[in-house]
Amino acid sequence: MANTLDLRKCEMVDRTVSELLIDQGHPSRIGESVIISPDCTRVAYVARAGRKQLVVVDGREANYYDAVERRSLIFCSDSKRLAFVARAEKRRFVVVNGREQKRFDKIEKGSLVFSPDGQRLAYVARAEKKRFVVLNDQEQKRFDKIEKGSLVFSPDSQRLAYVARAGKMWVVVDGQTQYDTMEESSLVFSPDSRRLAYVARAEKKQFVVVNGREQKHYDWIEKGSLVFSPDSQRLAYVAGEKALAAYAYEEALAHFERGLEAKGVLLEGADSPPDAEAAALLFGLGRAKLAALGPAVSQQGVEDLGRAFDFYDKTGDAASAVAVAEFPLPSWVQGRTKSAHYISRALSLVPPDSRSAARLLASYGLELGRLECNYDGAQEAFNRALAIADRENDLALRLRALASATEVDLIHLQLQDTLDKADEVIKLSRRIDDPPSLWLAHLNSCRALLMFAGFNPAQVHASAAEGIADKLGDRSRRVSALRANAHLYRHAGYWQRAREFTDLGLALEPHDLSPLIDLVIMEYETGDFDRGAGYLEQFLEAYHSSGPVRSVVNTVPAFIIPWVARFTGTRDRLDVAEESAEAFLSSPFFNPTYGLFCTVGLAWVAVVRKDASLASKQYQALKVLPPFVSAHYLSTSRDHLLGLLSNTMGQLDQASEHFEHGVAGSRKASYRPELAWTCCDYADTLLQRNNPDDREKAIS
Repeated sequence: MANTLDLRKCEMVDRTVSELLIDQGHPSRIGESVIISPDCTRVAYVARAGRKQLVVVDGREANYYDAVERRSLIFCSDSKRLAFVARAEKRRFVVVNGREQKRFDKIEKGSLVFSPDGQRLAYVARAEKKRFVVLNDQEQKRFDKIEKGSLVFSPDSQRLAYVARAGKMWVVVDGQTQYDTMEESSLVFSPDSRRLAYVARAEKKQFVVVNGREQKHYDWIEKGSLVFSPDSQRLAYVAGEKALAAYAYEEALAHFERGLEAKGVLLEGADSPPDAEAAALLFGLGRAKLAALGPAVSQQGVEDLGRAFDFYDKTGDAASAVAVAEFPLPSWVQGRTKSAHYISRALSLVPPDSRSAARLLASYGLELGRLECNYDGAQEAFNRALAIADRENDLALRLRALASATEVDLIHLQLQDTLDKADEVIKLSRRIDDPPSLWLAHLNSCRALLMFAGFNPAQVHASAAEGIADKLGDRSRRVSALRANAHLYRHAGYWQRAREFTDLGLALEPHDLSPLIDLVIMEYETGDFDRGAGYLEQFLEAYHSSGPVRSVVNTVPAFIIPWVARFTGTRDRLDVAEESAEAFLSSPFFNPTYGLFCTVGLAWVAVVRKDASLASKQYQALKVLPPFVSAHYLSTSRDHLLGLLSNTMGQLDQASEHFEHGVAGSRKASYRPELAWTCCDYADTLLQRNNPDDREKAIS
């Protein structure tokens, strides 16, 4: 409804609050019809009196009718005129400020439109199976159909355009037919009212028509993307974006590659695009790469975005530069990139308290916290974004900022903050449609719950993340969700289900190294050491031949080598694991989650070597970590490792206490393999301590 208004905006005009009893009739008959004028000084609604209905305006009753369409009430822009649709004697008519207009067989619902100056009123009526526009109570040309919601006045209120059909689609301007291949309602007037643009189709191509003149043909033109510059001299629109909007990423990727090749632009490299069209294609290419190809080409995708941003920045196209910078990089992008730099640059191009600034701050916070490992800077950026979203009452913006914040909180092991923010995202998603943000909230809830709550709470979110990823058709999101499910079922000891999820992930992303580690762990934990060793060698070979991108995979040798040594007793690679862990932990861009794996790896090195000094050091580091300290790959509990380290230090009573907590925690979390290992190591410690009743307790 045109005059639907947020009451909070009215409070900004006058914060004096009073109450008025509107009506004692059926609440549904009033609530749906109440509207407030644009200047917040008038109110109107539909009431019932016996079998008749009437409109009450500012507390004054008007004429009685057989019926009044409750959703038809509309004020003009200056709040001086009120129009609605009424029915009497089986005929429908419009009433404007109490004056009845001509009667018709039917008036299309939702078609009433005032001109910007409030002096002209148009709507769609029906008579003799034909539809026509009524403009200031005067019938216009009749058509077979007039597209719903297509009536558009020019900014100066002098022109009216709409889409109608008489066999084909037609655009009608001021009552005159202008073009006969109109595809959809995309009419846009320029600010000076002199130009009219819309999208048409011919021979499976789409193109923009401006004042009757065809522009360049494209495969797609994004719906709703036509926009004139403030001086009316330029028209911008997005071509080739339909596939991205529909999550058809591979189709979009092919389109953008063809477009760049046709313009002679290299698909890889640092060359600046020759013009704005090539820059737009690079922007699309980068987004499509990140979605369709995932981690394997994440750096290339980010570089494509950077090339587009640099072009727009150098040519002074601030709006396009900001659009590139606002694009949130997917969570699987690892390593330091230029993204934080160009987001920072884009922030200088927009008003500091604008919605654009808030979107940039949400992306900036994500990059600072995830890739720059600057938690405090990230929180400052998120808080500023949320403050703007709250001030503007922009729930979509709040949802996006909170979803990004869950990623940073998880990386920095702020698990309760992760869950609290993810919970708000999930609740907001019932009102705001943002599948990528909802997916991220469920995925990070699953990962956080894996670390301290266990199988049952995490499983709900893992399943939800998988379902959303399937609907999005995003390969990398699907792989991430499948891996979360694989980890979850492996931690609980459901090996077959875990293998199924791992195999599905490998089929989608065969070059991803992470599933190989899942297979290493499953094979060793189920007793097939030969296959486990084969997967480990396969991983290490691929790892050493891969590029130096800092990610979770880089920390794998630090913990998987000593973890395997626990089973095999071999120590020949422990030096490699220790050096890898120490190098990562000393990095100036320390990522707490990745550091978690290194700390766990050094703890296993201490246990396998029986190194009391190293064990003491790692004991202090592990004490402050979550209950399950390596939930992404292993399900080792913190207290299990603390027990083993205490044993290594010769503190057997302390070790027993930790094992007790580890057994209870693993049982509560339903992590059955970890429960078995903790019981086994606890029994060994009891037999080693040999206090009274220890032997009986060890074998019980």
